[in-house]
Amino acid sequence: MVGNSLLSTAITLTETPVDAFEMWKRYPLIVPLSEYLTFLCGIIMLIFTATKFGKHIENILPTALVLAFTSAASLAIVTSQIKHLFGLKLPPITGTFVSPRTWFAFVENIATINYVTTLVGVCVFVVINLLGYVEPYLDLWYYYKKWAGYENLEGAKAINLPKALLSIIITSLMSFLLDFENSFGVAVVGKVVSGPPTFSLPWRILESTPKSQHFRIMIGMIPDAVSISLIAYVTMKAILQSFPPHKQETGPSESSALISPQSNALPTPVSGLTTAMISPVSLNKDEDTEINEQIALTVSNLVSPFFSGYVPAGSLSRSAILATQTESQTPLANFFASFLSLITIMFLTDFVYYIPLSVLAAITIVSLQSTLFKISKGYEIFKKWRMEQSIRNFKELSIWFITFVTVIGFDPSVGVVCGMVTCVIWILYYKYYVK
Repeated sequence: MVGNSLLSTAITLTETPVDAFEMWKRYPLIVPLSEYLTFLCGIIMLIFTATKFGKHIENILPTALVLAFTSAASLAIVTSQIKHLFGLKLPPITGTFVSPRTWFAFVENIATINYVTTLVGVCVFVVINLLGYVEPYLDLWYYYKKWAGYENLEGAKAINLPKALLSIIITSLMSFLLDFENSFGVAVVGKVVSGPPTFSLPWRILESTPKSQHFRIMIGMIPDAVSISLIAYVTMKAILQSFPPHKQETGPSESSALISPQSNALPTPVSGLTTAMISPVSLNKDEDTEINEQIALTVSNLVSPFFSGYVPAGSLSRSAILATQTESQTPLANFFASFLSLITIMFLTDFVYYIPLSVLAAITIVSLQSTLFKISKGYEIFKKWRMEQSIRNFKELSIWFITFVTVIGFDPSVGVVCGMVTCVIWILYYKYYVK
């Protein structure tokens, strides 16, 4: 969405059409436009947060819509990773119907599979899944206490292996030593620019263009900024529902304690941002958590354009990796994830060079399995409607189906808009036709 908005604006300003993949070379205005668009999104998100937008839009973002969006987005992400997993050489696919066209491209270009890439990626995928089943039995502390003759064997805890990190380290060393890239044609991450970002003003685009175009820039990008901000909000909702922060209810005597997540629950969600700390004990903190996420999104979008950043938003795949591949229990995990990302960008880009893309694809697909399987929720809604034949069930089914199909068929923005329009139609139906 960001790329399409920047490209269309740049073409309008220069009146020179160009292929999307060449826009960074041909249009030096792209980066300043990106900064300005991000700043616009920050202002719009600030308005959303100040007006408690989430509470007002709750009626047109029901659970069925968010579930459909989550499932469709997960399927789209997995689809985008398949070519890296198998080392397929596919032509650039942009515009509408990206996922279906990508599936057809898989079949047409199946002969271009790189078997070494496939072997590396599939092995990582299988090993991570197998280790997930083995981990509960890696209770070494229990066996040590038993061997040492302890009478009390309680309190033992299974080992949580850093499966994703180990996979990256081992395959990167193999890639470096065996020269995967040149010897076997395995695609690797490659060179990543390192060092701190430079400070810049997000409105510097106005200094680089004639005054006659200032109004077109300032006003013309607002609709795109609103759409992108809305998608960022829906993604945040989807992450909160997919990986909710689990809290324990406590009695009156524990009212001053902090909430501690259940030991068998998923960790606090990660939106690719540093979320606020969990609030003191309350029976229901879902609304506070959502407001905290909105504040995080807003601050990130207001700060990032000053350092040549483009729209930060919730990342379903990154949240899934932190939730399923780590043992994090508090929002502090977000800080460490961001800090380690910064350290990597500053000092470890030479090591990142050798990471096979198939390994990153395998880790992403493994982490998204739980959200991908939520496609079955659509079938459950369908079965419920077939059994009860009620208007309410048909409403949920229509919202889920329309959102899912349009997200997969077109793109997330079109899918969310279609889902919201469907919700509005049902609201009007209940208001004027159902007594």
